[in-house]
Amino acid sequence: KQMKRSVLATPSDDVETATISEVDRPVIYTFYNRIDQSVKNTGMTNHEDDELLEIWKEEWSKAGWEPKILDLHDAESHPRFEEFREKVGKIRLLGPNTVYNQLCYFRWLAMASVGGGWMSDYDVLPME
Repeated sequence: KQMKRSVLATPSDDVETATISEVDRPVIYTFYNRIDQSVKNTGMTNHEDDELLEIWKEEWSKAGWEPKILDLHDAESHPRFEEFREKVGKIRLLGPNTVYNQLCYFRWLAMASVGGGWMSDYDVLPME
């Protein structure tokens, strides 16, 4: 799908057109990594997570963004992942889900590994 935008070349009636394609959309990232159901404690099933991720992609796409989902592999591709994992492992993380809490830290490495940008949790949707 392409939209056309007019760019005025001169004050005359001559109009030059430029094409805006899907690639010109800003990218919005989220981070998701499946957690074993036996230790998950998030209140959602894997199926519900999958459904919410699909809704997240659809809604951000409809709002004009290019949605991309990052995961632990993206964080692991960061050159300082092992150092970061060691330090996060020393933090006393509170709550019933240590794995989830650690992933909340690792998502920032995933974002750094793709060069940064815009990010939202996958339960945050754009509003009109």
